[in-house]
Amino acid sequence: MAVNRIRSNLQRGFKLCLLTLCFILIFSALAYAQGIVNLTIHDEVYAFIKRLTAKNLIGQRLDTTQPLTRREIAKALIEVTEGCLAGRIRLTDVEKKHLEIYQWLWGEEIGLLKPELLIPTARNHTIAIKSENHYIVFDFKVKQENASVRSYAQERRNSSITSTEVKMLGRLGPNIGISSTLHMRALLGSDIYNPYREENNWNMKPVITSGMTSMEGYIVLDQPWISAQWGLNKAWWGPGWRGALILSDNSAPMDNIKLSSSYGPLKYTYFMAILRESMFKEYHPKYISAHRIEFLPYRGINIGLSEVVVFADRLEVRYLNPLISFQSMQAEDNKNNGLIGMDFDVTLIPSIEFYGELMVDDIQLQKGKKLLRTWGSKYGILAGGYWVDPIGLKDSDIRAEYAFVNQYAYTHRYNAINYTHQGSVIGHWMGTDADNLWLKIGHWFTDKLHVSMTYERERHGEGDVNSPGKDADLSKYWGFLSGVTELTHSFSARLLYSSIGRYSTSIEYTYSQHRNVGHERSADGEGHQLVISTEYRF
Repeated sequence: MAVNRIRSNLQRGFKLCLLTLCFILIFSALAYAQGIVNLTIHDEVYAFIKRLTAKNLIGQRLDTTQPLTRREIAKALIEVTEGCLAGRIRLTDVEKKHLEIYQWLWGEEIGLLKPELLIPTARNHTIAIKSENHYIVFDFKVKQENASVRSYAQERRNSSITSTEVKMLGRLGPNIGISSTLHMRALLGSDIYNPYREENNWNMKPVITSGMTSMEGYIVLDQPWISAQWGLNKAWWGPGWRGALILSDNSAPMDNIKLSSSYGPLKYTYFMAILRESMFKEYHPKYISAHRIEFLPYRGINIGLSEVVVFADRLEVRYLNPLISFQSMQAEDNKNNGLIGMDFDVTLIPSIEFYGELMVDDIQLQKGKKLLRTWGSKYGILAGGYWVDPIGLKDSDIRAEYAFVNQYAYTHRYNAINYTHQGSVIGHWMGTDADNLWLKIGHWFTDKLHVSMTYERERHGEGDVNSPGKDADLSKYWGFLSGVTELTHSFSARLLYSSIGRYSTSIEYTYSQHRNVGHERSADGEGHQLVISTEYRF
């Protein structure tokens, strides 16, 4: 009873502190809040902004802590527009047309920051309710995906996924931003093709094989010195494009609070969320607390440091403090699962970007030269490069990325605090005891027609995030991709016809070679997948 009373008091105190923070932010000196709501992680505008940044056409700060705010994107678009008007920046014809479309999509933000640059166009939202100090807008999207898949076992199955997205965002008062997005999906046929498996699922037989729903929503309170966010959403920390080691969008949205503040070349972010086990397991309270510092010492150089701790059963007040070192606190209690990370993003050579990330779950320094091989040393690495307009081929790009996570990373001696949320790893999507090599080449033939080719090699050892090896012999060493390694080579070709912000149609074919499926020797085969997708925004 005493423990429950203490836990209840801590939770009540946490809520009181949060409400007090909200009160202070609302009634202190006000800042204009247009555009403080976030973009969706990996929104299509990121690729456009990243391309121009790699070409050294954008000098303003753009952090690798996603999601970015609409205001940050608007400032980048304004910088490019002013550079074009002054003759300092030259864009290709495709880039110019894309810039015009994004100026239309970011009309409200650009109109507030630089009204003289606003381009009069037709409405860019389905429904818009606006006044002098308030606005609320609604957007609706529908998407249809049809897939025909022949698996390595030579079984042919078809899938059909119909999706509906309803998004609301707006400003309530001078410094309050709101956002809410609802995804609803119905899957017919086999679920052999289902990229939304991490969402909440329920069966709707016999008419519909399964229904899926996912929701994100939050409120943002903005001040010149700090921004506070409270809600249900995802986060992505680091420069990786294909994956992130510390914090990614691999798992479902989390109930969280986030504080962020920038001063000169520094940006600090604090993040705390409630984690849950798989929806099919008994509820077990689990929490994550994380903070991150980004440092931009020079234009084209971005350095990030992250620290994360996962703990369970009780709400630790000490981890609510955004200014302490989690590692020093973890040393006092080995029932907490802590990780640290460092990453960099460098664009000093025009049109070429290099980036990398190191994640350390644990390290056994006492092992000396063999510290990287002992099973108690748990870590991951990620490295990538991005080349815009290679060998002078305009409107093209090449991106390559490699990631490796060793056998026991993301695990813990106590399964209750594995680095997971609703059964999915919070970090890199491939999980533990795996590596992934990814290469993509793309080209815009026109401002609407894009063609890309992708090669991917994915390898998995027999390690699992739920098998921490707590009874392993500390004197032994882990192997690179343990046991029988499951291997997949994939080759994809994709044709996209898109009017950004309005509609898109794509067709993608993937050929795969599978080796040792299910970690069984000689369980080999080939796979084929054809996906046709159409999306329309009202």
